[in-house]
Amino acid sequence: MSRAPSLQFFRKRRPPPGAHPGEIAHEPAAGPTRWRALHYDADGVDEIDEPTVEGLAALRERPGVLWIDVQGLGDGALVQQLGDALSLHPLAVADVFHPPQRPKTEPYPDFVFVVARTPLIRNDAPLRLEQLSLFYGKGWALTIQQEPGELLDSVRSHILGNRGVIRSEGADYLAYAVVDAAIDAYFPLLDALGDDLAELEDEALERPTKSVIRRNNRVRSSLLALHRVLLPQKEALHGLCRLEAPLVSDTVRLYLRDTADHCQQVADVIDSYREVVIGIAGTWASSVDNYANEVMRALTVVASLFIPLNFVAALYGMNFKYMPELDLPYGYPAVLAAMACVAAGMLIYFYRKGWLRRPEDEDE
Repeated sequence: MSRAPSLQFFRKRRPPPGAHPGEIAHEPAAGPTRWRALHYDADGVDEIDEPTVEGLAALRERPGVLWIDVQGLGDGALVQQLGDALSLHPLAVADVFHPPQRPKTEPYPDFVFVVARTPLIRNDAPLRLEQLSLFYGKGWALTIQQEPGELLDSVRSHILGNRGVIRSEGADYLAYAVVDAAIDAYFPLLDALGDDLAELEDEALERPTKSVIRRNNRVRSSLLALHRVLLPQKEALHGLCRLEAPLVSDTVRLYLRDTADHCQQVADVIDSYREVVIGIAGTWASSVDNYANEVMRALTVVASLFIPLNFVAALYGMNFKYMPELDLPYGYPAVLAAMACVAAGMLIYFYRKGWLRRPEDEDE
């Protein structure tokens, strides 16, 4: 039996039994790793498309903020080298390679480690939740996406275009921008789910086929996966807000509160969608029951019509020699006419009683 795609989101990748703490479990099927560096300050931006780990030390010594963006977990050795260059704790680096991690905020003496989960939407593919790992310290930030994507392109465009205040703030503001982009990625998904639910509501009333309940169950599974992620995500955001300076400045803390509000809005919408899903399932069941009742009503009317007709036919079908009306020249058409009159009379009686009218016809 195949598993639902959403249930596989929580199959955690683990190191082999007996491995020492901090050991990395590489994924053979992981895609290639791409990475780039971006150094910026209020005066300008220096984008390095093909950086080297050895060259990061010189970039860190320059004033401003160094952003290292890694996409894909195929090259574990590269991430380990970056972790060594930035003096990251091995346990934190190992969590990057053991998705899915529970969203969390872990402060260390010289840096902060943040794990977020964000939807990965590609055409009509099933919903997937990828892990976004964020490390940041004084003057630097490292983001590691589980798979290559366009999640952080908006942050990069803000830096390159000098939009907002990101170029004049520190690495904590960059961390806020990254987390905010991860949360904002839920809103297009919610819009798509809302459209699907509206369509399912109409079909559950008008065309309650089996495909409706199957699609409704898929939406329910997606909402369950999102619900299980957003609760710890809110806790991680609140933990990030509670960090003291210099890990989070007072200005950035206000922005993080706004992101936490967005996360709460997403959680509220998901809760309301879950109620809609339950309502659609109930509507579908009621529609199917109503359709069955309509069929049974039609069959009951037909059976009721044939009861007196069967009586007449059975009466004159008896093989007695001396039965009245057997020798009448017009007996056969007379009996057929009588049977037609009985059927017509019963139909008129049923109609006047309202047994042939649907409930919606009665409302009209």
